[in-house]
Amino acid sequence: MRLVYRGDTRPPSQVFNLGFTPRFSGGIKIQNGGQMIGGISTSKEISIAMDYAARYEGYVYALFSDDNAIDVVDELIRKNLRDALPNAYTQMEIACNAVRPNQIIMARPVVMDSSQKYINWTKSIERNPHFSRSGTSQELATADYLFNLTTAFKALDHNKSHK
Repeated sequence: MRLVYRGDTRPPSQVFNLGFTPRFSGGIKIQNGGQMIGGISTSKEISIAMDYAARYEGYVYALFSDDNAIDVVDELIRKNLRDALPNAYTQMEIACNAVRPNQIIMARPVVMDSSQKYINWTKSIERNPHFSRSGTSQELATADYLFNLTTAFKALDHNKSHK
């Protein structure tokens, strides 16, 4: 298990009770171009989850991946698909089979500023009452620290070339 982040439009009242389940059955498949099919998309980079959530007026979730999660970058390197790495590095994706409610630590909504250059936390942190402590105290402290920052995060530049 590792600490990861997910941007999602669904509110904590729903996610804390249902978790995240894949839209497609058949397990996780990593395409040769680096795209993930099946599973739940999460990122090891909070800024990526924040950017997604802010663009869709959603929430950022801190959670622990399942034991069988796949690090897409590591998988591409293992398969010697280095041409796909530039795309994979833009997401730093961890593909989870599913995320049970007890794996989700907390959530907080974000908003993009009017210039589309910065992302700010809004409202307060919502802690999941169903979370079962797992992971290390350092990982939990990291999530708490990031979700309590009062400075803006720089939005990702989607116009920048990744090659």
